[in-house]
Amino acid sequence: MNVRRALLSVALVLGVVVGARAGDRPMDKAKAGEWVLEKNVASGFTTWTYMWIAKVDGRKVTVMVQLLKDEQLGLAPGQPTVVDLDKPDAPPPPGSKPKTSEEEVEVKGRKLKCTKTESEVEIQGVGKMATTTWTAAEIPIYGKAKMVVKDQAGKVVAEQETLDFGHEGGAERPLK
Repeated sequence: MNVRRALLSVALVLGVVVGARAGDRPMDKAKAGEWVLEKNVASGFTTWTYMWIAKVDGRKVTVMVQLLKDEQLGLAPGQPTVVDLDKPDAPPPPGSKPKTSEEEVEVKGRKLKCTKTESEVEIQGVGKMATTTWTAAEIPIYGKAKMVVKDQAGKVVAEQETLDFGHEGGAERPLK
């Protein structure tokens, strides 16, 4: 079960990377203070992730990531990740042939025009995993509105959705 959780975590991280590189990248226009609040459900557990842009230094963007206890309180201080916008895009996993289409997704009570990207990857010891990611140019940082990961039987094993976002005021949340 711990291996499965680790693989799901990798799938969620890959979803962030795919979202960061697919189509129109909101990160290319990043401004300090932009923020995103995401809800994550995997293996029966619900977690919240809060991200904000702490600094833009030329083509390097510092994204702070803070795990939350709920939608308001932090479990720990935010951790920095520096994104180099000049680094080449990561290629899709071997054997993956992503399909893209357009679809509307509701975020914050608004319907957003999204790019829907569907891909499958074979993971040794687990089988085929299908990931569907919806990205929208209006959502800052990685642009991800929603992501769903399904196992080879078609069962949803992980979901991620953007609950809220903003273009100013992003800062660390108070700790529990």
